[in-house]
Amino acid sequence: MIENLTPTTIADERKIKVQELLAQGLSQSEIARQLGIDRSGVHYIIKRANQAGLEPQEAVKERPNTPEIQLICEVLKARNWTQQELADELGKHPQTVYKWLAGEKKPGKETIKKLRDILTVFT
Repeated sequence: MIENLTPTTIADERKIKVQELLAQGLSQSEIARQLGIDRSGVHYIIKRANQAGLEPQEAVKERPNTPEIQLICEVLKARNWTQQELADELGKHPQTVYKWLAGEKKPGKETIKKLRDILTVFT
């Protein structure tokens, strides 16, 4: 149920919003315009959820809740960045950011400092 779901990233919030707008009967083009994303992004969200046999909101996974992950999520939300944009800013591979958020890897001390600096500037 959407009300009980706690999205942890901008992408998760988009997945939920796409599902809500689909339920209202909007087309993929209309959803894309409302969310300010490309229509192919809307199509991708729907396709990935369908491939997994899930509604878009069910495709959102709960992430481990560590201070590092919370910091990364705060930066993503404060800047309205994608994981790719954060990776570019930090000079890291996007897969590294994914692994941080999945709890598979922890960012180093220098990266944590950069994340805090980014957050300080935008809060």
